[in-house]
Amino acid sequence: MNILFITIYFPPMNNSASIRSLYYVNYLRKLGHNVGVVTCRYNEDHIYHDSALNERIDGDVRIYRESAGYVYSKTYAKKGESGDGGRGGASGTARIKGVLKKYMAVPDSFVFWQKNAIKKAEELIGAGEYDMVFSMHELPSSHMVAYSIKKRMPGIRWVAYWSDPWTVQSSERNDQPLLRKLYERGVEKNVVMEADICLFTSEQTRNMYVDTFGLEPDKTGIVYRGYDGAYYDKIRGLGAPEGILPDRINIVHTGAIYTQLRDVDPFIDAIRTIKSSSPELYERLNIVLLGEIDNIKNIQSFEDLDIISIRKRAPFEEALRYMIFSNVNILWGNKASSQIPGKVYEYMGTDSCILTILGDELDPLLDIMSEANRGPVVRNDSKEIYRAVMDIASRMDTGTMPGGWSNRNEKYRWENVVADLAEKIAVKA
Repeated sequence: MNILFITIYFPPMNNSASIRSLYYVNYLRKLGHNVGVVTCRYNEDHIYHDSALNERIDGDVRIYRESAGYVYSKTYAKKGESGDGGRGGASGTARIKGVLKKYMAVPDSFVFWQKNAIKKAEELIGAGEYDMVFSMHELPSSHMVAYSIKKRMPGIRWVAYWSDPWTVQSSERNDQPLLRKLYERGVEKNVVMEADICLFTSEQTRNMYVDTFGLEPDKTGIVYRGYDGAYYDKIRGLGAPEGILPDRINIVHTGAIYTQLRDVDPFIDAIRTIKSSSPELYERLNIVLLGEIDNIKNIQSFEDLDIISIRKRAPFEEALRYMIFSNVNILWGNKASSQIPGKVYEYMGTDSCILTILGDELDPLLDIMSEANRGPVVRNDSKEIYRAVMDIASRMDTGTMPGGWSNRNEKYRWENVVADLAEKIAVKA
């Protein structure tokens, strides 16, 4: 296959969507497919810029970086810039950027990138280099680019991928202006109808799109993310990062905590209960939240819990070191969402126990983590979290940890994930 990826997030961006794009592209190339990527040209002072990730791109993959445009240049978060993270509140600059994104960046901050991306993609397709477009939602401008290409070049095969919902049951859109919501819903309906294949990350999301838009189930599929086992072994050879303490039970969460989606108060309450009821165990805990909390004022104060530390966002390799050398990785689900957090698949490649805290009773993590059998799966309830942490500590002390809780899940190795993806998007004879 000759596949042209349309994706906003790609290295050197260091976020979940970028890592996913990177591995889909690399492993499709390893399977022998011709792969190109139309993406953005990012400023080096972007808060998520990680130049080391560029070294992980397969040398045979062709990358076409287009200008992200005016809105992006005025709204992107810069390194060292005061914002919502850490223990402070939102800055005036952050609030201004929020207003610009809400009213001017429709559907996202890369609205002016679309024209540049369309021009480049049509040039490449017209030259006969690619006969399939693969657009990745996160963010929706990628789909809008692919939609424009499909309308102008109807013969091109188009695969549209949603890492999470765009307009369907998206809590992040609750405070958007009504006209914007209506406009984006109409655009997404066009995307769903015109794409040849629609791919989702969970059965729940697929069902929502089938029901909402009357999408034909036969043109849909479920795909996953994965982990790179060989790369994990290399990272393990670097040794533990400084935040991991050898004489403690290290409990780690990597990545940003968005308080609109994740309620961390029950976890804080559970640790506070351990402090009062089991002070010896409390002193043995080392809890690291590696990444920003978008608005820490939305959660209760925990200055009295000195075993919990917030560390600034780390490069991808450093974050992996924390995952690999932790005893327990925390997996928070998203409330009122059918999204599966991307880090679940990264956690699957570690030998650490996973403590899954469901976002709500419909959280798709319930099915995937129950099947994976990597550790306790609990509701976001302080008593259940308390019992789970106590149980994990007891099992560690007595050597009764179930074997499955610390075994990699082979199903989610990138080789297997991308082979499955290639089969689902291939043109059937």
